[in-house]
Amino acid sequence: MAKAEAALTRALALDDSDAESYNVLAGIQLYYHRDWMAAERSLRKGLELNANSGQLHNHYARCLYLFGRNDEAIAEMRRAIDLEPFSIFTIQTWAASTFLSGNMTMRGINSAGRSSWSRIRGLHTIGWATWYEMKGIQNEAVAEWSRALVLGEEGEMAANLERVYAASGFEAARTSLWRRRVERLNEQEKRSQYVPAIEYVNAYARSGDKEQAFAWLEKALEERNRSAFEVKSNPMYENLRNDPRFQDLLQRAGFN
Repeated sequence: MAKAEAALTRALALDDSDAESYNVLAGIQLYYHRDWMAAERSLRKGLELNANSGQLHNHYARCLYLFGRNDEAIAEMRRAIDLEPFSIFTIQTWAASTFLSGNMTMRGINSAGRSSWSRIRGLHTIGWATWYEMKGIQNEAVAEWSRALVLGEEGEMAANLERVYAASGFEAARTSLWRRRVERLNEQEKRSQYVPAIEYVNAYARSGDKEQAFAWLEKALEERNRSAFEVKSNPMYENLRNDPRFQDLLQRAGFN
């Protein structure tokens, strides 16, 4: 981030009229410096320079939901999709994950446009699995998890998930899935690949290991990235919020 900030400072000194530079600047200000007011000013500046930038509207929407401004987030995301309807990876997939993690569920889906979801379903099956899980539609949740594993060339793991579900039920299947996810994260770290701490929080929280989830949550809140902001609103952490340690960690990290 420090290198990115230095390069961006140089870019703006050479040309301060490029709208996309302010998009990058907003990310550094929010995720690195944790200064939302400065980040919002930069996003607005970028949109003043280019109101037709789908990427700026997309990023602004994702930031707005972090601070509970859901109606504005939906409006910005719809504008981004209108401007770049074929940007499946960079806008429509983010729209799907933003609405899910912002707990906007069907309202968000309908606002973004159902067609957007159907086109990216094959790319974002884990998102659908989360939505089905939140709604208690267990068969569909397992089916989407299995589909995601197959798409990720994890056919053996998908078959095991389905076997555990058939033999022992949903909770056992979910625990099995996320424990295996922890093993994969450990394998990535052994190969010296960067693994954000929030990935461990997700896996341990979903597998039911609250002690490890909280141990990694403290690390995640210290990291200077977007994930720290999502902890407050993402429904994935619902089972951690009733623990006094959750609010204590948020407060110590400056997120209350």
